[in-house]
Amino acid sequence: MAATTADILTAPQAGWWPYTWPVPWHLICLSALVWALLRAREKSASSPPAEGNDKLREEEWEEAA
Repeated sequence: MAATTADILTAPQAGWWPYTWPVPWHLICLSALVWALLRAREKSASSPPAEGNDKLREEEWEEAA
């Protein structure tokens, strides 16, 4: 029974399978691209800390956002 299940799951015979198996890989790439764009937008929207502000040094600000 386990061999039959493995055979069905690892060798699908559906005609749509060749078109759908790469979908997760495309979603990973798309997610990374969206994340990079949103991060760049977030970094450009915030301003660095003012001089003399001891709460957050500039190098910490660069890492924080």
